[in-house]
Amino acid sequence: MRRFPPRDLPPRDRPPRRDLPRPEGPFDRLLRRNQRDPAPFIIGGTVLFLALVIGTVLLISGVFSGGGGDSGSTVDSSGVRATPGEMPGLPPGLVALSDFVEFDTDGDLSATIALPLRSRPEDETGLGFYTYMDGRWQRVADARLESGEQQAEADFSPLPANLAVLRVVAQAYQAAASLPAGGTLHPDAKVGIVSPRDYRPLSDSTVEGTATEVEVEDSVLLIPTIVGSGEDSAAVVNDILADESLRGQHIQEIVELAESGDFAGIDLEYSSVDPELRSEFTLFAQELGRALRQDGRRLSLTLPPPGRQRP
Repeated sequence: MRRFPPRDLPPRDRPPRRDLPRPEGPFDRLLRRNQRDPAPFIIGGTVLFLALVIGTVLLISGVFSGGGGDSGSTVDSSGVRATPGEMPGLPPGLVALSDFVEFDTDGDLSATIALPLRSRPEDETGLGFYTYMDGRWQRVADARLESGEQQAEADFSPLPANLAVLRVVAQAYQAAASLPAGGTLHPDAKVGIVSPRDYRPLSDSTVEGTATEVEVEDSVLLIPTIVGSGEDSAAVVNDILADESLRGQHIQEIVELAESGDFAGIDLEYSSVDPELRSEFTLFAQELGRALRQDGRRLSLTLPPPGRQRP
């Protein structure tokens, strides 16, 4: 019979195995109630923050991303209030490819904005985001066309007060002939617009004058001029512009003149306006232009050349 060597007896003071410390497992740190590892909370918080930022950008970008929403609705999200507004008048050479959108933000905000386009252009040539400020359009960013989507996108820092996607197009120029009241046009003149200087404004906001009979071809536009640049008439124009009521009545008088004479439009030679009435003149021209366009007519402005003028 095989005999095994004798085994040493355990020391009497050795503690039981259940009381001995055991190696720490992979989940022990997470299961501690008083000293949990902060790493999962840091990672989770970072992921949540990034998701919130990405969601904010996507939400702002998709506010006007098309898809059958109500074009007159107001969107309020992430500190941005976006409302479709009335498109200000566009100068020659610019056409609108999107609606005009106004933004109200809680302070300066950086955002990516995507606006739906009325039609998708073939390329980005001449395409840009514009803002309307101080009575004129200013280009603020190039527009990116998203692949497969009928919208334009750009990044802004900070976000302007309003935006629209516009495109620069080739302008069609026309030669215009300005005639003195009662004057005649040379038969060989090759012009597209004839503007007899027949009318002048009066202090009660009405317009005085008699139309000159000009023989023109059907393709030539007859757009008479209201002359308000003389010393006396310039003062009348300034008084009209300074009074909101007279300004509105003057617009109505001009619209009725264009209708009664069946003119293609009206030309204003209000080139001596007081510089302090610049804002009033801008509002007047915008309102008059809208009123004439409703009947398919034009508004032409005869302005002095830039720079200091000789007395």
